[in-house]
Amino acid sequence: MSAEIVKKDTHEYELTKMTAKKDGNGDIFRQTYSYFDGLLNKYLFKDTDSTDLQPNFSKSERWNIFCYIVGVMCYKFGLESYNGTVKSLALDRFTAAGLSVFQYTGYLDGFQAATQCVGSIIVGPLMRYYSVKSVLTFFLVVYAFISMIIMAIEHANGGTMPTECITKDGLPPKCTGAIAGDWDPVGIIPIFVFSGIPFGGIELIRRVIPQKIVGGNEFKLKKLDSLVHVYFEIAGTTGAFFATYVCLIMGKAYAPVITPILYVFAAFCFSQIVMPKVSDIFESGTFMAIMTTMKSAFIGFGESVYKGGKLVCFDRRFIWLLWGYSLPLVMHRYIEGGVASVYSKLVLNESAYGSYINGGSNFGELLGALFVFWNLNMFPTPLPTLRWDALVLNFCWLYVVVTPSSTNTDPANTAGIMAAIMCFISAGWSAGDVSLSAFIQRQMRFVKEPGSHVNDALPCVMAFLYVTAIVVYAIINPIIGKWLDDISIDGYNAAEAKLALVTATGTTETYLTTLSSDLLEKRIDLYFYWIGGVFFSLMSILIFANTFIPKGSWKFNPTLEEEFVQADVSDEAIESEDNVDTNKNFDVTVAQGVNQA
Repeated sequence: MSAEIVKKDTHEYELTKMTAKKDGNGDIFRQTYSYFDGLLNKYLFKDTDSTDLQPNFSKSERWNIFCYIVGVMCYKFGLESYNGTVKSLALDRFTAAGLSVFQYTGYLDGFQAATQCVGSIIVGPLMRYYSVKSVLTFFLVVYAFISMIIMAIEHANGGTMPTECITKDGLPPKCTGAIAGDWDPVGIIPIFVFSGIPFGGIELIRRVIPQKIVGGNEFKLKKLDSLVHVYFEIAGTTGAFFATYVCLIMGKAYAPVITPILYVFAAFCFSQIVMPKVSDIFESGTFMAIMTTMKSAFIGFGESVYKGGKLVCFDRRFIWLLWGYSLPLVMHRYIEGGVASVYSKLVLNESAYGSYINGGSNFGELLGALFVFWNLNMFPTPLPTLRWDALVLNFCWLYVVVTPSSTNTDPANTAGIMAAIMCFISAGWSAGDVSLSAFIQRQMRFVKEPGSHVNDALPCVMAFLYVTAIVVYAIINPIIGKWLDDISIDGYNAAEAKLALVTATGTTETYLTTLSSDLLEKRIDLYFYWIGGVFFSLMSILIFANTFIPKGSWKFNPTLEEEFVQADVSDEAIESEDNVDTNKNFDVTVAQGVNQA
């Protein structure tokens, strides 16, 4: 092969240099690359004849995609294992310490979501000074280190794993003999919250890499996105189920043991991706330069949120996005992080089953995304899927009636029933979220304000909608948790009872044991009736009614031609003035970064 042909594909050029090494490492890499390329082309990509409109992946692209998918699956599996086990540990330890359990877990979830925003903001400045792979590897190593902190603290303070496990009738094991470490469980909050920084950074970077692997080809990107999304959700589902069993067998403090191992392996897989040979030159990475760039990034992010808020709130065409995108995202997060946790702890009496229920939710997200992918031309707008999302929220009423006693089953089997219900609920949310993301990317692409670049609207609007959802979630989660902790039942005021207990004993550790079984039952019923039932039904009505705000939306499957006909006309004029390829590449890159499906 001539040098001219090799250099036509910069990916191939880099791989050719690596495989041309004369040492043993080069031979191993070349053999491995050739073997896996044949397997990937035969079983995964199944490429046929290549055309200009539907080109096949090149050999180097297939290698890069394989490394990327394996790395992403390891990352997602470890992520679900870590998040699920830490939340279960927090529920148990907060209860044992006599703390306001659900208020504190609300802080745990809400603040971690906020720090994810911080992590995603600092990624951009770092990538100005270091390569994408270096930044991603750094965040993975940091996350791996954070995931080991709780295990180290537990071991240092005398915590042990269960010593005996008994399994009956194929049900999850019941393990005994574990000794909890003697340390303040409030320490879980800053550790988990700080993990949101690398979490947010990794989530953003992993959405940028596909565009760097296959370039700006729209067909290749869609094909790659669908493959990655399927395997990503498969890893998330199995990781959530795995977290449940590891919690029961190893104890919740030691259950994240697989996470740092998988993160290190994921970092290795990402390091094997051969990026295109564009430039090895980065700006001088002095500490002050990086800090100055980060300051600019935070200021720019604030300006983007402000500008996005003006576009959404003062344009009738887009005002419905606030209730159509942000509110469903808040509801979905709270079902997984709030309702499922309360259900597993108070109804099933095993906090580890919360991960099992969320495993069903992850599988539902996969089904919802696949439904949209297979029916791309069925719905010209996201309104039908958004209405589906609103209607399935009412299935949260089943949390009120599905209990081990009502189903006459073991709590583990009841968790399985709720996982199936959550699968259906999350499928509706995922379908609506994927459709809305595509709709926003399409319509916002050419929204223009005086003095602004034509492409500024999309990241601004997505930043505003996502930040709105994060802020609302961070507020309502601890507020609802505090209400549940201090709920008053038929004249029995929990706050007064706690105060009396503190006065008498100096602690509230025995608070729950002082409540009769009847009072505990009423406390649970009130929460699931008002929150799982009434609250979610009201939000369902609000989201459903919101879908009739746009002009021309009073149809089962509207097209919104009246609302956006002028935008479509202006799109053609704008596209004739700008470089089409540049716009397309920009849109695809941004879409990778903002899609939350």
